[in-house]
Amino acid sequence: MLIIRSGKYKNKRLKEVDPLITRPSKDIVKLGLFNIIGTRIINSSFLDLYGGSGQIGLEALSKGAKKVVINDSSLKAYKVILENRDITLKSKINDNLDDFNKLTITNLTDIDFINKFKETLFDIIFLDPPYLYNDEMNILSLLLSNHLVNENSLIFIEKDSELNSSLNENYNIKKYKYGRSLLFLLTLKSEERRK
Repeated sequence: MLIIRSGKYKNKRLKEVDPLITRPSKDIVKLGLFNIIGTRIINSSFLDLYGGSGQIGLEALSKGAKKVVINDSSLKAYKVILENRDITLKSKINDNLDDFNKLTITNLTDIDFINKFKETLFDIIFLDPPYLYNDEMNILSLLLSNHLVNENSLIFIEKDSELNSSLNENYNIKKYKYGRSLLFLLTLKSEERRK
């Protein structure tokens, strides 16, 4: 069961996507992610590029992000994200129009998304790609060259395996372990920031 754990929408129960399409981040990883981010979530711009059910982006919105973009290339996942947006933001009393305006949901491939949102800077990016996905080198390069990240951006990658060691050349990397899940925090090294 997926639940928003904190913030203004705490305890909202969300729908899950078919596990054959996507795997949701475990609660322990989600809690770890937002503990690491801390107060930087407030008034931040947040991207979840592989949104799944949308739970990470909706948690970010609940905790005070000023702009949240959730993307998934699967049409089924996209439809679940829209449902979870409505579950989260709509109530019998009123619709929270301000938070509706803070949230963008898209149904694009990762590369199409990056090309469409070129020059859109994000403070925090969360990448939890599909099983057996090993193209993070290319995606990180595209995020940088298309100016979706800068020297202050936090990039998180959730995986079940280690990152490509060559990423150490351009990024400071911290690794957090939650059971079998690994969460990596990447920030640009100073020489990359000047490019």
